This record gives sequence, structure tokens and C-alpha cells, in this order.
Amino acid sequence: MAADDNNEPLVLIGHSMGGSILHELLTDANNIALLEEQLKRPLKIDLLLGVGTQVGLFAELKQFSASKSCGPLGVAVDHYWNIYDYADTLAFLSEPTIAGVVDFEISTSAGLSTAHNAYFDNAFFFSRLNKRLKKAGLLA
Repeated sequence: MAADDNNEPLVLIGHSMGGSILHELLTDANNIALLEEQLKRPLKIDLLLGVGTQVGLFAELKQFSASKSCGPLGVAVDHYWNIYDYADTLAFLSEPTIAGVVDFEISTSAGLSTAHNAYFDNAFFFSRLNKRLKKAGLLA
């Protein structure tokens, strides 16, 4: 894995259903075993970042595989952040349903019909994310 080879943090980012898919992949014991077999070491994620995801909803509905005792997922995760906009009708809080997740609200100032796709077009989103990454020691 390039992050490990270069001694850099491993950061996984999923937007919308992509964040839900990442969460599911990282709670599935068989998938984790295959990944760790290929890596020839335990998988450790420095940051899992969900943006406008449905992870909290699906967790509330018990739709994810059971995880091992490594925290919210079946692998070690140093930081698990969930970013949402209240105007985004497809984004849900995760902190109330998943131990270890920290929810961050951002206002993209987009309307209901465009909020779900407005995160990555918003300079404020990147500014706040940059500050959080630096504070967490993930960005110099």
C-alpha cells in the first residue's frame, strides 16, 4: 500500500453511498481478512472520512456486518469523521449510532436540491477540513 510504503497516513474518503460502502467493507470480517492477507499485516486506517453519507441511518437500521472489537469497524481507525449539511436530505448523523465517530456540521449554503453535491465545491468545506487534518496531525 502506497501510504505505508511512503510512511504517510492512510486516509479513506467516501461521499454519499461511497461512504456507506466503505463502512460496510470495513465491518465485514471476510473482507478484512482478505485485505490483511494481501497486505501481510493488520490494516490500520488513520482517517475514515464520510461526507454526506447514510452510514448513521444504516447503522440505526442494523444493516452493517458485526465488527470485531477494534472500535466502530473491524479494523483499527484512529479518526472516523462524518461531515454533513443539515440542508442535505441524504446526509445523516453517525455519532449517535456508531461509537468512535465524530460528526461535523458544515453549511454549504446550498439549497435542498443541490446540497448533497455541494460539499466539494465549497471553499469553506476545504478550509475547515484542512484545519481539522492539521490538528489531528494528518497534514503538515
